[in-house]
Amino acid sequence: MAALAKLGAFVTQISGKIGGSQFASSPSGTYIKNIGTRSKFVTGSQAKKLTKFANTVGLWRELSNANKTAWNEASVNFPYVNRIGETKTYSGYNLFVKFNGSLKAVNEPIFLTSPAPYSFDPISETGVSITPTSFFLTFSETDPNCLYIIKMFVFQSRGSFNTSKKTIQIGFVPPSSLDGLTNLISLVNDTFGSVTTNQAVIVEVDAVYTGSGQRLNNVMRRRRLVT
Repeated sequence: MAALAKLGAFVTQISGKIGGSQFASSPSGTYIKNIGTRSKFVTGSQAKKLTKFANTVGLWRELSNANKTAWNEASVNFPYVNRIGETKTYSGYNLFVKFNGSLKAVNEPIFLTSPAPYSFDPISETGVSITPTSFFLTFSETDPNCLYIIKMFVFQSRGSFNTSKKTIQIGFVPPSSLDGLTNLISLVNDTFGSVTTNQAVIVEVDAVYTGSGQRLNNVMRRRRLVT
């Protein structure tokens, strides 16, 4: 994984290799990446993601120049803040891959035309509960035009609460399943096998607007012990 670097008053630009690291610049900022040998082992889930990514990239290559230009022009409407706090804009290509990647994550058709910004309805969560046989998410407000990606990390050490752990997608649901009454434990079991009492979990939920793939990250982020 490449790390971003924020340059100071004395060093304003850097590129090239130093030891096992390579320094370069991109629209996101200056970044550092390890140039050591990577493992060739790829898990099944990683292979699926790589296939979806390759398919999306292939579709971009088939777009007309006019459509590519429209995506490039639309990118200014979707600024983001990178990992070191700088406000950046995507390229048209990156925006296309990002939005359509989100649509693929919820099994929605992809969009070849450039998107307009979408204003999400209020989304409010009120709680999450998880036991070895049940998993409930409760939202008091949801956007009906969205599907909701559920992500989770399960700690193997009981009681551990290291929040730096990266969650993975375990499934997605419609707004009606966030009523606090729909048991979603099958999503947990299908991904992790099972959870046990006193195991710690991190739960995150993202909202994806099905009209374009615009994504609202972490409308819920909670840490819980399995009870």
